[in-house]
Amino acid sequence: MKEFGLKFIIFNVGIVLFISIVSLVYKHNINSLTIDDSVNTLVLGDSHTQAGINDSLINHTLNISQSSEHFLYSYNVLRLLLKNNPQIEKIILGVSFHSLSKSYDKYLHSEDKTEFMFLRYFSILEIESIIDINRIPIKQGFDIFKGMVESVFSSSTIYGYSFVGYFYNSKKSSLNDSTVNAAIQRHYYAESGGEQDFSTYQIKYLKKIAELCQKRNIKLFILNTPVHDRYYRKIPQKFISNYYSTIQQFEEQIDFIDLHSMKFEKECYGDGDHLNAIGAKEFSNVLNEKINDKVQL
Repeated sequence: MKEFGLKFIIFNVGIVLFISIVSLVYKHNINSLTIDDSVNTLVLGDSHTQAGINDSLINHTLNISQSSEHFLYSYNVLRLLLKNNPQIEKIILGVSFHSLSKSYDKYLHSEDKTEFMFLRYFSILEIESIIDINRIPIKQGFDIFKGMVESVFSSSTIYGYSFVGYFYNSKKSSLNDSTVNAAIQRHYYAESGGEQDFSTYQIKYLKKIAELCQKRNIKLFILNTPVHDRYYRKIPQKFISNYYSTIQQFEEQIDFIDLHSMKFEKECYGDGDHLNAIGAKEFSNVLNEKINDKVQL
């Protein structure tokens, strides 16, 4: 019995040590995460920049956008990556008409949406952000640790970390009334049928991103990516008005690039509010010129 008790203690101590070592190594790795020295521009945002910007076509640029990324998460990713990458000079942040809708807060406060978001970003969140999320999915503890183990033993590049996105290279096109209406409903309307309010959390973290870039003397480009007319015409007017009045509040901290009305052939759209890889090729070349022109001013 005594021998069993000793083995039990040793086993549990071993587990605690393993968890502690993995956690320390993982924390060290992410806190010293570096990007190739040739990269001086980062693209952050949600699926609109993820699908719309082919970073291989824009000089010295890395697209780390992720689908449904709230500005709270973008801020924490940016805060981490700027620690050890002094070569970063420019940030391109996707901010579209839907970005300021309260619908985005479901990725902070809705249990089913928060679960997978928390898995992506938990390891890099500052205390204030965790408090703002106000929902800690404890039952995901094993999945979080599993992800840490996989990163420690397999990550050799920045893309091995769940909080880092990439250009979504797909030529699929589903531009039709069904996908347009679904996006409009998802972005701007509550389940009750009424229009959504605006997100105070999105504004809060947009301000924090702008302040962080200003503090680091980094040029921040706010980008409104192209959407199809069939989508744009159905956006409630209050979201368009609020969008431009909000952007105006940041005019001294940002360079604004508004390309929402840029026209493409139908085959260039993934759906009503996203470009696909065909559209991204054309758009990225135009964006590269726009950025170069603004930098030279």
